[in-house]
Amino acid sequence: RFVWNLLCGIPFLTPTFTYHTHVDHHMRKHYGTERDGEYLPLAVRPPRHLFYYFCQPLFMPILAVVRFLVLVPLSWVSTRFRDFAHAHMSSMVINLNYVRPLPTDKQRRTFRLQEVGCFLFLLGAALLVLRGRDPFTPALVVQAYLTAVGVLMLNHLRTLGAHRYINGSGDEMTFVDQLLDSVNYPQARPWLVLSMPVGLRYHALHHLCPSLPYHALGAAHRRLMAELPADSPYRQTVSPSLWASLSALWRSSWSV
Repeated sequence: RFVWNLLCGIPFLTPTFTYHTHVDHHMRKHYGTERDGEYLPLAVRPPRHLFYYFCQPLFMPILAVVRFLVLVPLSWVSTRFRDFAHAHMSSMVINLNYVRPLPTDKQRRTFRLQEVGCFLFLLGAALLVLRGRDPFTPALVVQAYLTAVGVLMLNHLRTLGAHRYINGSGDEMTFVDQLLDSVNYPQARPWLVLSMPVGLRYHALHHLCPSLPYHALGAAHRRLMAELPADSPYRQTVSPSLWASLSALWRSSWSV
């Protein structure tokens, strides 16, 4: 975690504490409910919600800068700002209504160190830009913003292919329903391999066995498909392509 935060988490404003909520996405009682920030029932909502979803990457880089450059020092002097920042602006989620539970004192101390790192990084970058130190120029800021938006947009696109997003009620789902709401892409097509690295092509299997190492997912999937009966729910998790999943989601949304 220390190495990740030093090399990636702090420079890209994604320290490890922002991803702790991924655990909720894998909890049976939380998946697909309001306590799951990584879920939106887009398949059972009108198409405008897909438009709102794809607008998120336009604002996320700006919100990240505000979160760590503005709210961090404010949180040092105000518990209200501190709790707001943690509850509403400290999680890598797609459900913007998600409210993160407040941390324990031990967690808060760890989070504070990561926040300080991001704040100092942004402060240093801002000073270099204001002083016009080459190559830290306003043009670089625009380039960084556009690059971040492009990366986030790609991530948003592949995130749509990870699940079927059909839980419109927001109620708890059975484990089998959660499995059927997730998708596997066993085909080793170049686009899928490049856009879904580290085992993301086997997202349904990842939800079935979250602790299974990503490099073992392909072999595990092949073994399951060879041994499971023809009527096994697991077989229904396979999609022929990312495009097929996105098309099904789009049709389902337009039918609402």
